[in-house]
Amino acid sequence: MIAEYVTREALFTIEVVLAIIGTMQTLAVTIIAGLFARDSKKRKKVIDDQTAALARAEVRASLRAEESLLSMELQKCGVELSKATAIAIRDKRINGNMEATLKDAEVALKKYMSFVNGVGVKEITKGE
Repeated sequence: MIAEYVTREALFTIEVVLAIIGTMQTLAVTIIAGLFARDSKKRKKVIDDQTAALARAEVRASLRAEESLLSMELQKCGVELSKATAIAIRDKRINGNMEATLKDAEVALKKYMSFVNGVGVKEITKGE
């Protein structure tokens, strides 16, 4: 019925226009999907970077906590050694307390230096 009123050229033009619209729809969907994929990759990279930064921060915090404990132990030994020295000077003799305190200070220093050297080695070999 409608075909009676429409010429062949008009039908051909309509077919071409419909084909162009279909192609444009396909192209638009492809472009939008590509943009979403690119955004998704960027978001994943940002999330991965943030996760890695958080892991590094946790490692640093753990190292700081360990160093703080060892440092406090060294400070405590220094105070105890000072007290033992003051007592030895006051009493004009070295007692067992001085020997024990000196031994504790040496152990604390060895632990602290072992920690510092361990962290240094890890930092030096990190790039390998």
